[in-house]
Amino acid sequence: MLDNWKRLLDLLPPPEKKHSFKRSWQTVESELGLSLPTDYKKFIDKYGSGCIMPSGGECGSIIIWNLRDVSDVLSWISTASRRYSDDQQSGNDLPFKGYPEPEGLLGWGTTPEGDFFNWRMIGEPDAWDCVFYHFSNAEMILLEGKGFVDVLVDLLEHNSSLMPYPIDPDNLKTPCAYTEEIW
Repeated sequence: MLDNWKRLLDLLPPPEKKHSFKRSWQTVESELGLSLPTDYKKFIDKYGSGCIMPSGGECGSIIIWNLRDVSDVLSWISTASRRYSDDQQSGNDLPFKGYPEPEGLLGWGTTPEGDFFNWRMIGEPDAWDCVFYHFSNAEMILLEGKGFVDVLVDLLEHNSSLMPYPIDPDNLKTPCAYTEEIW
């Protein structure tokens, strides 16, 4: 059986274009004060900045945050954390806090609808579970035992607990392309 990285390469061919990055992983991780999961770094090194775009258009897209191309990582990452804090202050009972809180959530992507994909920072980075934040319901869905590449493969294979809600498999049809163009 193919491992998830190989499956991802088959489901979502990487762009042919070579990437240059503004910053090193060492610089990014130093700013964050933590290490990032290996599969995420490998993905960014291979795919660069961009969006998983279904053949039908924007609906069902997943924007992957490339922290190597962001000039102010802390400001970028705090976008999701502010959203969670605002929702909690509005009376929503969210089970997790955002970065930099201990065992908080660290965002790695978003959807056009304003939903966020995150890691739950417990244990070693390569063992972090992902958490999906569904914006319109102010709901967090723990994807236990699923790392970054696992989540992408499950979504692309229509095998995710996030389907059909909040991501409809009809809107995330393969073949998908990884594109630098975000709408």
